[in-house]
Amino acid sequence: MIAFSILTEVDRGKCRRGQQGPTIGSCGMGITIRKLNVGVAIGAASLAQVPSVVLADNETTSITLEGGASLGEFTREKVGAPEGEINDDMGLYGSVETVRSISPGWDWSVGATGLNFAPTTETLDEEDFESYSNEFDARFVNFDIGRNMQMSGVDLRFAAGVEAISTSENKGLSAFDAPDAYFDSTISRDYLGVGPRISGDASMPLGDGSPFSLYGGASAAMTRGSLTIDKGLSGQDPEPFGSSGRESETASLFHGALDAGVQYSVNDSTSFRAGLRRDIFRFDSALTEDIGAQETITSDTAYVGVSISF
Repeated sequence: MIAFSILTEVDRGKCRRGQQGPTIGSCGMGITIRKLNVGVAIGAASLAQVPSVVLADNETTSITLEGGASLGEFTREKVGAPEGEINDDMGLYGSVETVRSISPGWDWSVGATGLNFAPTTETLDEEDFESYSNEFDARFVNFDIGRNMQMSGVDLRFAAGVEAISTSENKGLSAFDAPDAYFDSTISRDYLGVGPRISGDASMPLGDGSPFSLYGGASAAMTRGSLTIDKGLSGQDPEPFGSSGRESETASLFHGALDAGVQYSVNDSTSFRAGLRRDIFRFDSALTEDIGAQETITSDTAYVGVSISF
């Protein structure tokens, strides 16, 4: 606006007498400049209010950490022993998840979970010194996009995404018939796959203004990947002997999880939780059937956790 010429007093007099100024349209230009100045001033005042609305950051991020102890019965189920004769499989559970809102009612989440069972060794026949060992581990990572809504005071989240999962299982059988007669047999099953995953979660406060709430959820993933079986045999009767082999195939693994617990909110950004969780792993594999391995492995977990939002 500085580039426009400014009317002199003489020009203003000419304009009042209806004469044209020193430049064509300068009288009208003078009026236009004044109108433009007023419009720019009003527009600048309006734009000054925009950043607080347009640039407002309503996005939130929450991080949840969980840890606990897991129990399984897959060793007992494999051996076929009645309850009480063989101890439960025991393991550790750990999980971390990050949830980030991306727009009103929508968010994304990424999580990593590990189940690690300690090796279980059981004596099958004390007279013949037969023993059986078993070990199972599972690790999985998932990513999804979720839709959040509220219905009758219950917060709901439905999500769809992808899961990558890795499992490892080792079994062994040992027998000593005599000082110079024994054998050891080992079988390992390793799986690595990826596939679609869906989930649903719900939470409900225990009364108006109560810091306690109940939550629950379920998820299901159907993955497809590579399954490898390693077999080994060694012994002596009375001459030493041994063999080993490896087979691989494309197989499927279904992973389902059920989760429920109670949560205590310290404030708007921090909460603690305690719950129970069940994981189900179901293999669809021809090699699994050939070696007589378990098609379904189940674990139950009791855990505690903390969630921080910012």
